[in-house]
Amino acid sequence: MRIPFNIARAGKTRAITYIKNVLAQYFPNAFSFRPTAIDIYPTFRCNLKCIHCNYWRHKFQGGELPAGKWNEIIIDLRKWLGVFTLRICGGEPLVRRDIIDIIAFARGQGIFTVLSTNGTLISQDFAEAILQSKLNFISISLDSLRESVHDSLRGVPGSYLKVRRAIDLLKGKIEKIQIMTTIMDCNLDEILDLVNFCEDNKILISFQGLYGFDGNREKPSNTPINRLWPQNKKVEQVFDALLSRKSKSRSMVDAQGYLRMLKAYYLDFQNYTINMPYRCRAYERNFRIGDTGDVTFCHSSDSLGNVIAELPQKIWNSGKASQIRTRLKYCEMDCFFVRCYYYEGLAEMFAKFKNYFFT
Repeated sequence: MRIPFNIARAGKTRAITYIKNVLAQYFPNAFSFRPTAIDIYPTFRCNLKCIHCNYWRHKFQGGELPAGKWNEIIIDLRKWLGVFTLRICGGEPLVRRDIIDIIAFARGQGIFTVLSTNGTLISQDFAEAILQSKLNFISISLDSLRESVHDSLRGVPGSYLKVRRAIDLLKGKIEKIQIMTTIMDCNLDEILDLVNFCEDNKILISFQGLYGFDGNREKPSNTPINRLWPQNKKVEQVFDALLSRKSKSRSMVDAQGYLRMLKAYYLDFQNYTINMPYRCRAYERNFRIGDTGDVTFCHSSDSLGNVIAELPQKIWNSGKASQIRTRLKYCEMDCFFVRCYYYEGLAEMFAKFKNYFFT
């Protein structure tokens, strides 16, 4: 009998810990209440100039924690959470040449490690270093299969060819590769082509919403974000096709509920949250550590504390964190990070678990 779960790679302990952390969200009295989404941001610097992102516009102030400090933080997280899933984000994490050291250290602790990157800095040598680090999962941004479209969105010529090179260098050699695509007017007609591309290359694909739209798409002075907002009629057709394709696809990782919510967001972004049975619950699951060690629940929450001064679990359980949680429970900010508004059910949680840990 074939055992789909690769014990050698994932380990029973990590699986059990993950399940406990998920169950804690639903049964807090029976299980210790802990975060399930651990993100670190070793840098907010970026080498691209994406028109739908503002990170690259921020001036670098310095103060990024060195790799050694990140390793100490990872040890503290490991002692607290057991073997958990760690996502390394940015900015663009690979602008730090020592990011490979951080990845390798996390993997040495038995931590399932995910890297989120734009992929443009993955040369042959960098790809070899990534493979040697034993990274489990890499998410690479790809918004179009047309070079001119992807490069115009990313603001740097040659970005598309570098992303395709990165995919070719890593596919079949790393546990999981995922394409992350932001749905926009300029790529709406090729969303299904991107799914086909991922199916053909045996890699995963996930979609995210475009945020920053102010509702004034038709004004002559509209912003670049407004010009990227897709037309409603096309949105319905594309999302209906995606929802139909979902049950048959081995590459699409997004839950049907999330895709339906994303469709509602694009059709009526100002009112899409009104009829939802729940609001953003980032305060229950997120533990985000910024480049200088400050911890937040989300991009707009106040700092809960700093991991250089306090242990992660003390920050999570602190009075300050409790106060911020109380405020966020009644948060009325429509920040339009659709993923923060969608909270998977148990079945979907375990489906995601399967995508991460099953071969």
